[in-house]
Amino acid sequence: MRDEPMWRRYLRFFGANPTADVDDELRFHLEEKTSELMQQGLPRDAARAEAVRQFGDLKEFRRMCRQQRTQREHRMDRREYFAGWMQDLRYAARRLRSDVGFTAVAVLILALGIAASTTVFTIVHALVIRPLPFHEPDRLVWIANAGKGRDASDPSSITSRIGTLMSWRETTTSFEKLAGYNAFFGYFTYNFSRSGGTPERLNGMGVTDSFFETLGVQPVLGRLFTTEEYVANGRKAVLLSDGLWRRLFAANPAVIGATVSINDAPVVVAGVMPASFDFASTFTPGSKVDMWEPFPMNDTIDRNYGNILAIVGRLKPGVSLSAAQAEIDQATKTIKQLHPDRGSTYQGSLSTLREHVSGEVKRPLAVMSAAVGLLLLLMCVNLANLMLARTMSRQREMSVRVALGAGRLRVVRQLLTESLLLSAAGVLLSLPLAVGATAMVARLQGTRVPLLSQVEVNLWALLFSAVVGVFSGILFGLAPALSLFNGSLFETLKQAGRGTDGNNRQWTRKGLVATEVALASVLLIGAGLLMRSFVKLMEADRGFQSEHVLAVRVDPGGRYPAPEKLDAFFLSVREKIAAAPGIEAIGLTDALPFDRDRSWNLGALGKSYGPGEMPGGFVRMVSPGYFEAMRIPLIAGRRFNGGDIRGREPVIILNQSLARTLFGKGDAVGQMIAMGPPTGTRVVGVVKDVRHTSLEEEAGGEFYLVANQRSLTSLDVVVRTSLPPAAASAAIRQAVWTVDSTQPLGEFRLMDDLVARAASPRRFLLLLLGAFAGLALILASLGIYGVISYGVSQRGIEIGIRMALGAQPAHVQWNVLREALSLTAGGLLVGVSAALILTRLFAALLYEVKPADAATYGGIIGLLLAVSALAGYLPSRRAARIDPVVALRAD
Repeated sequence: MRDEPMWRRYLRFFGANPTADVDDELRFHLEEKTSELMQQGLPRDAARAEAVRQFGDLKEFRRMCRQQRTQREHRMDRREYFAGWMQDLRYAARRLRSDVGFTAVAVLILALGIAASTTVFTIVHALVIRPLPFHEPDRLVWIANAGKGRDASDPSSITSRIGTLMSWRETTTSFEKLAGYNAFFGYFTYNFSRSGGTPERLNGMGVTDSFFETLGVQPVLGRLFTTEEYVANGRKAVLLSDGLWRRLFAANPAVIGATVSINDAPVVVAGVMPASFDFASTFTPGSKVDMWEPFPMNDTIDRNYGNILAIVGRLKPGVSLSAAQAEIDQATKTIKQLHPDRGSTYQGSLSTLREHVSGEVKRPLAVMSAAVGLLLLLMCVNLANLMLARTMSRQREMSVRVALGAGRLRVVRQLLTESLLLSAAGVLLSLPLAVGATAMVARLQGTRVPLLSQVEVNLWALLFSAVVGVFSGILFGLAPALSLFNGSLFETLKQAGRGTDGNNRQWTRKGLVATEVALASVLLIGAGLLMRSFVKLMEADRGFQSEHVLAVRVDPGGRYPAPEKLDAFFLSVREKIAAAPGIEAIGLTDALPFDRDRSWNLGALGKSYGPGEMPGGFVRMVSPGYFEAMRIPLIAGRRFNGGDIRGREPVIILNQSLARTLFGKGDAVGQMIAMGPPTGTRVVGVVKDVRHTSLEEEAGGEFYLVANQRSLTSLDVVVRTSLPPAAASAAIRQAVWTVDSTQPLGEFRLMDDLVARAASPRRFLLLLLGAFAGLALILASLGIYGVISYGVSQRGIEIGIRMALGAQPAHVQWNVLREALSLTAGGLLVGVSAALILTRLFAALLYEVKPADAATYGGIIGLLLAVSALAGYLPSRRAARIDPVVALRAD
C-alpha cells in the first residue's frame, strides 16, 4: 500500500472518514492493476474489467475493508482519548501538588461534606431502604389494636388479648402465620445464678408459638421451642441472644441442651439466636433483650392478663394488605358476637412491619436528608468560589493556551479533570471519617431510634460516596470552566496583564458568596428552631424532679411465696437503704416514668358507663416514700404511709387529670372507686400530673395503688441521694445483700438517663443538624473571607491611589467591611425568605416554638452578621495598612 496522501492527513484534523479512505485505497489499487494489464497489451476497458474480475466481489470487499478501517479508527480514537485524559490527569496532579495549601483545604472540605452525606445515607438506608433482617420482610405485617378510644401512646390500649390472637388464627385465611410477643416484658425479670458466681438479672421476653417461624428466623445453634414447652407449667426452656451467649458462656457450643438456673428453677438452653437477629433494635428500641422464653396461651392466662400481646403476621403469597385488613375486620365482628365478654372496642389495624418500625422516623430523616443536601450544595458553592479564584490567578496561562490553538472545550476538560481529581481525594479521605461516624451511631445506647445497630458503611454507601464525589466535582468545576467563555481573548489577556478580573467574574464570586450565606442561614435557622424546641422540651414541667434520683430493679422471684414474707423482704430492703449515708428518700414502684406503661379501666363507684366510655389511666404500684423520692407534689389529701398494708382498706391516689375526669370540679379525696372489693377503693390523695409516655405529650389519667397491698415480686427501688452515682450504687447493693446475699440486682439507672432516652430521637436529629449547621457557618465565613481578601489583593493599586489622594485608613477599612456586610445582607435576605417557607415543612417536629420564631431568626441574623464582620475584619485591616508608595511602585 502506498503512503497516505498529505492532504488526507490535514483533513484528519476535522475527524477521520473511514469510508472515503477505503474508497480511495481501492481506487488506487484498481488503477495500478489496470495499468499493469494494459502494459501486457490489453485494451483499457478489457484491462479494467479483468482487474475488477481478479478483485472479486468489489462491494463485499469494500464492505469488509470499511468495517476493518472503521474498527481501527475507533481503536485509535479510544487510545487517543484515553491518552488525552491521562495527560490531563498527570497535569492536574502536578498543578495540585504545586498548590498544597489550596489542595489541602479543598480536599478537607470535600471529605467533611461527603462524609456527612454518607453517614446520613447509611442511616436512611438502614432505617428505611434496606429490607428488615427477616425472611421475605415485605410479607410481614403489624396488627395493632385500633378500636374506639384507643391511645397510640398506651401499650395496653394498642396491644391485643391472647384470645383475640387465637380467634384470628381460627377465622382468617390471609395469613401464613400469626404470632405475638409479651409487650410488657419489662415487668418480668429473670435472675440468673450459677454456683460460685455473682447473681445477675437478665432481660427476657415471652414469645408465642410460631413467633420465630413467622419472622423467618432460625437459631444459629440448637433448636426452636417445642410444642410441649409452650404448655403452661410445662418444661422450661430459653433461647439465648448472641450477646448473652458470648458474655456469660464464652461462646461455648456445649451450653446447648444444658440446664441453667433462672429464677431458682432449672431451665434448658434450647439454642442461640444469630447475631443479626437484633430484636430490641427492631421492635423495642432503647431496651435490651438477653433471651426468649415460651409464652403459653390459654383461656385462663387470657382472663388474667388482658391486652398483653403485640401481634405480627406473615401474609400468604399474593395476599394484599387491604385484603387482609378486610378479612380481619370481618373476623373481628364475628369474634365480638361469639365472645361478648372480651368487650366491643377492640379492632385490628394492619400496617407493614416496615411502616411500624420506621414510620415515625421518616419525617426526621427527611429533614436530615434535606439538611445534608443543603450542606453538599453549600460545599460545592464554596469550592466553586475557590476554584474560580484559582482559575483567575491562572487566566494568563489559560488565555495563552487558547491563543496557541487549544480549544476552549479542551481547557474546560482540563479544569474538570482537576476538580474530579480533588473529588476523588475527598472521597478517599471521607471514607474513614464516615466509617468512624457510622460506628459511633451504631454504638449509641439507650436511644429510641430503631435499627441504629444496623447502620454501617456497606457497598451501597461506597457507591453513594463515589456518586456524590463525581457529582460534586462536576458541579463545583463548572463555574471556573464556564468562566473561560466569558469575554474575548484579547480582554482576558489584557486583564491578566494588569492582574485584575473582569466585572462578570467579580459579580460571579460575590453571587456565590451570597448563595453560601443564604444556604447557611437556612441550615442555621432550622437547627436553631430545633435547639429552641429541645430546650423548651427539657424545661417543660414533667411533674417530678429527675435530678439525683437512682433506680435499680429488685426481683426476689419465687423465693418468698408467702405474701407476708415478700412484704417483709421489701420492707427490710427499704429500711436498710434508708439507713445508708447520703440517702434522702426511698420508695418502690413497678414502673418508672418513660420506662414502661400499662393502663387499666376504672370508674367512680355507683356510676354506670356505656360501652367504650369507662375512663382509664396508667396504673402504678408504689410504696410509701415514692412520691417523696420523685418529688411529685401532693395536691390534696395524703400520700401513702406505713398503715396502708395488706388486710387494711384498699386505697388509691389519683393524678389531677383522672380526678377531674371522674369527679369533675368536686373533691376527689374520700370518694370511692369501683375497684377491688364490692365496697370499692378509697381515694386518699391527689397528686400532680406526671408525664410518663413522652416528654412532648401532656399527662393523661393516672392512678397509684399501694404495692404491698398487691403481691408484686419485681419492683424498682427509687432513691434520692446526695452521693455520686457510683457511691450510691455501692451503698444500695450492700444494703440489699445485707437482707439477701444471693439477690441479683438489675442495672442501676439514673432518672436523668431515662429522661434523656425519652428525648433521644430529638437529640439525635439535633446533633446531626447542628453539626451540619456549624460546618455551614464555617464554610460561609471562609467564603466571605476569601472573596474580601482576594478583592483587597486585586484592588491594592486602586486603594493605594485613594490613600495617596487623601483617603483615611478608617474610611478604607469601613468600605471593605461594608462590602462583607452587604454580601451577607444579600444572602440573608434570600436565606431568611427561604427559611420562612421551608421550616413550615417540619413544624410537626417543633415543640412550643413556631416556624417563624422571631428570637431564633433574630439570633441567626445577628450571628451571621457578626461572623461576616469578623471574616471581613482581617482583609479590611490589611487594606487600611496599604502603603500608597509601595502600591504605586508595584504598578
